[in-house]
Amino acid sequence: MANNSSLLEEEEDWDSIIQPFLYTDLERYSIYIFLPIVVFVGLVGNISTIIIIAKNKHMQSSVNIYLLNLAISDCLVLLFSSIFMWVNIIYSPLHLFYDNSIIPAEYCICTYFFVDSAYMASATLIMAISFERFLAITMPLKYRSYISKKRTIKICCAIWVISLMLQSRNIVTAGKESITWPWPDMWKGAPQTSSVCVLCSPDIDYKVCSAMYMVTEFEFWLFLVYLIIMMPLYLAICFSLFKPCSKKKTEISAASNRRNYERKALTTVIATVFVYVILTAPHNALGVYSFRSPDVNWDLLVRFSNIFRYLAFINSSINPIIYNIANDSFKQAFLELYGFSSKKTKRRNSGINTISTGTAL
Repeated sequence: MANNSSLLEEEEDWDSIIQPFLYTDLERYSIYIFLPIVVFVGLVGNISTIIIIAKNKHMQSSVNIYLLNLAISDCLVLLFSSIFMWVNIIYSPLHLFYDNSIIPAEYCICTYFFVDSAYMASATLIMAISFERFLAITMPLKYRSYISKKRTIKICCAIWVISLMLQSRNIVTAGKESITWPWPDMWKGAPQTSSVCVLCSPDIDYKVCSAMYMVTEFEFWLFLVYLIIMMPLYLAICFSLFKPCSKKKTEISAASNRRNYERKALTTVIATVFVYVILTAPHNALGVYSFRSPDVNWDLLVRFSNIFRYLAFINSSINPIIYNIANDSFKQAFLELYGFSSKKTKRRNSGINTISTGTAL
């Protein structure tokens, strides 16, 4: 009788030890039900955005070229991150932070490389869009002489090249690390040994890893710097749009029309930037905390990281919805793409939201 009691007590101890490392029921439901919906909507919406902008010359404005690149970035995040999460939860009851044994080291490297490149490119594209709108509204003459379709494409290419180059370190340093757990093998289906994807594999020199982690921390801080820079830009934009017009009477009508257009056009950009900041700021703040806090509560970090990861997924999926709500041209183009609008309607609406400078939002 005493032996049976001791055995039950030991089993209860293992259960309490292993519990924090397992998926919660809410996390399982989220990954199996919520995540597929978000990923499907995001991929369909972003791929549609890419096709629409690439197909319609009248929509290839400087802002829309940035939005096209943002859609490419969102597709990369949705594809690589979702596959990573689904494969892990199907294979092992241990949380993906503690077991990536089924994932090859090569896929770990690809995920770090492409997802981190996409995050870096997204943040910089958002900053570029904000600066572009700042020039267009506060300095329209300089904007017309400086901004062009070709120059915008070059800027986007430069953003991607720099992002890919910065993340190329992951190709060299990322890998897998083995972990041995205290519980018996396959307790509640969990293995006694597992391996996880890491930014710096154990065979890399300590000094190299330290330098790499410093660069990673810098990228988290860079997002916050972008946020600080964008705030005065948008304040200046709002001040410029809503201040009283001081032009001559003959110029008031044209200036008023341009301002009305800019206010409508700015709605799409502000909504996109606002949603991006709200949904990605927690993830970046958590990244800074994990690097800077000497006593990190890893259980709490994992749980919050999951919530913030879902917010990042939503951010990657919601942009096409914003475009359809805030912009008539996008709404019409989406309807036409899926056969809900006639060619006659297309010709009638092809001039919607064109601005006096000859660009379309």
